Amino acid sequence: MYKKYTQLIFGLMIIIIFTSCNDSKKSLMFNEIQTPSNYFDTTEENDKIYIVDENAVNIFKTFFQIENIDNSLCYLVDDKLNINVYFNDNLNANDIKNIELYFTKILVLKQYGSYPIPYGDLYNKRVKYDSCVLRIFTIDKLLIYDEYDFNSNNFEYYENMSINIDSRNYNDDYSLNVMNKISKELNRNLNIVTVKPFKGYAIMFKIITNEKLGKDDIDLIKEIIETNLTDRADINSYVGIIVELSIDSEKYEEFTYINGINKRWTEENWVTIDFVKEAMTLE
Repeated sequence: MYKKYTQLIFGLMIIIIFTSCNDSKKSLMFNEIQTPSNYFDTTEENDKIYIVDENAVNIFKTFFQIENIDNSLCYLVDDKLNINVYFNDNLNANDIKNIELYFTKILVLKQYGSYPIPYGDLYNKRVKYDSCVLRIFTIDKLLIYDEYDFNSNNFEYYENMSINIDSRNYNDDYSLNVMNKISKELNRNLNIVTVKPFKGYAIMFKIITNEKLGKDDIDLIKEIIETNLTDRADINSYVGIIVELSIDSEKYEEFTYINGINKRWTEENWVTIDFVKEAMTLE
């Protein structure tokens, strides 16, 4: 009887040890995070004034080369113009660049030209608005929010970097080299993914670990990035180098290296940084 209990206890110990080992090496995943609620529109339908254009999607595709758009809406709420565009999962950087071009050129600068434009009644009826908002959805998830206020002459931009989009994944020899060095030097169970924000002129290293990284590890990551990336002259990819640190899929720290003439690390939210202006210093 004693022998049987000993074997049972021994077996349970093996299972516990095996499970613990597996937990320590478990795959570290990036979970999607919902876009903050303040970027959604919760206006009652009765308070929306829709501008209808049955040809809007075809015009977006034909004249603005926005290939993967499925649907769009245009409506006014008080003095705010709202444009919602809905993309399929083939959404790519060119789609984003062109819909942002439409937003800036047509809705903000009001440079209509002689070509057809989606929601032409905005021009034909001289619709007035004090601010305009572009919301970009993919597979029913709010990906990008862009707002311009004419009174303050300010843009507000948000991009949800947790949504997994194939066309945003980015690896070249330089980023792969950095990822390999960080993995080797930190000697931890971690997962690193490099993504390229649609905002442009930047890359982001998303690093997730089992436990929070200390100051020494963070300083090491910064040193590896400065040593391997900051001498790059590629203004399209390396003006902003963003590092996002997560544990249990929850972000706890983010910092950005601005690779212009005034090279520096900053904790300023990267979406507020004018990378185009910073890039001009490298040309």
